[in-house]
Amino acid sequence: MPTALPAMSRRSTLRTAAVAWVTGATALAGCGPMKAAPTPAAANTITLVWRPWYNFPQATSKTGAELLYEGTAPFRQAHPGVDIKITFLGYQSATVASLLGGDGPDVFEDWVIGDFTDGGLLLDLQKYIKQENLDLSVYPRGMIEYLQVNGQSAPGGPGFYALPDYLHTLGQAVNVDVVNTLGLNLPDPSWTYKDWADFWRNTSKKSTDASKRRIGGAFYWWSGHAGGSAPGNWYWHAWNGGFVNPNDNAQSMMGSPDSIAFGEYFLDLIDSGAAIPGGDDAAFARGAQVSKPRGSAGGLPYSAAAWRNVTWRLFPMPVGKNGRFTAAFESFYAADASTKQPDLCWEFIKWLCYGEEWPRYMMRLALQGPARKTLWEEWQSIVLSVAPPLAKVNLNVLVDQVQKDEMWTGHPFRFSETTCGNVINTYISNVLNHQMSVSTGFREAARLLDEAETVGAAERGAGAASLAKGFPTSGPRIAAVQPGL
Repeated sequence: MPTALPAMSRRSTLRTAAVAWVTGATALAGCGPMKAAPTPAAANTITLVWRPWYNFPQATSKTGAELLYEGTAPFRQAHPGVDIKITFLGYQSATVASLLGGDGPDVFEDWVIGDFTDGGLLLDLQKYIKQENLDLSVYPRGMIEYLQVNGQSAPGGPGFYALPDYLHTLGQAVNVDVVNTLGLNLPDPSWTYKDWADFWRNTSKKSTDASKRRIGGAFYWWSGHAGGSAPGNWYWHAWNGGFVNPNDNAQSMMGSPDSIAFGEYFLDLIDSGAAIPGGDDAAFARGAQVSKPRGSAGGLPYSAAAWRNVTWRLFPMPVGKNGRFTAAFESFYAADASTKQPDLCWEFIKWLCYGEEWPRYMMRLALQGPARKTLWEEWQSIVLSVAPPLAKVNLNVLVDQVQKDEMWTGHPFRFSETTCGNVINTYISNVLNHQMSVSTGFREAARLLDEAETVGAAERGAGAASLAKGFPTSGPRIAAVQPGL
């Protein structure tokens, strides 16, 4: 059964592609000659342990830790007596374990927040945001709403536990050569899901000979992860459907009429051979697949290289009943609830996420899409300076979607995210394999999802104490701190 790429491999692929495109170029990150390693911190220095997720030592003359440390120079200069140590101890479960064991990083970056908020492991940033009257509208609404919903059910009470750091979004790439050969019209920005379905059907070609077969479209319409960075949430939302009821995230909307209509729409396209879940870059390059999602960050320069002999363009996502929505794959920064330096952690998170110095550094270093909407035109200029062929592919489509606030991250289930993800996996598979109809499968899934949430609410327990049962907390967890930084 085809599935979307797991979060880790997808992000790793994007990072590697971005850096590989510019390997050896002195413009990468704007870094000058390699600096000597910093001297050991003085005895009275305040040290923050920081765990980012970028690491690409193989692509430059410097290690990822050196590049990241250099990028924090403005923050360190503005805070004399503060030093930063970088760790790459791991993600999600490894970080949860280190925080539970009392030896976690002060500030860290991740992209699945539920375990951290469920365990009461994060510093509540709400008072700082209110004190400084931070304008959160600089971020896409969908990203902020996801963090707000996660914070509502934290054991310590409703709060706001992270700020967005990164945004990866998608447009629809179309092989223009194939469309012109067929004498068809290219997609229009006003096109609805019905128009796209007609386009996919008209550009597909059935054949028992695989070498002659052509697929009109591809999409990420579901994922095992029921909320957050799950590929496909924006499709469901555009249909007024979804995994989770946005008005009550302890209930599922999977059995709603709009969700069922959404499932029937895509299943019909799959059954007819007009579209597939997932997508194949090589098939797109040879014209065997006419359109597929293509996103920001490293995927774009990778495409410029892989599709150099193809005329292709980006187009906006289809317009649905609820409007036009596209992906918001994001990361966030948060702080350990037990940090000894909560105010300093806030200052660092604010500098990383709300200021403009760090996003600009990361745009140049790895073409990272900024969470701040206002920086996307600058992001486009940086990408074009690295990969000039992309000037012809309508990069402004991605910029427009961000600036028009058409991002949708989705809602998490409140109590039993993992269990709910397994239920969704099972019933989507049953539907795809025609073991049951869309309506039967989705309604049964919704019933089981609601049951799982009821059980999860009863078993919620005492936050970190109950969460700790699933995570090892013995042994040193900051052993991976980079020496000399």
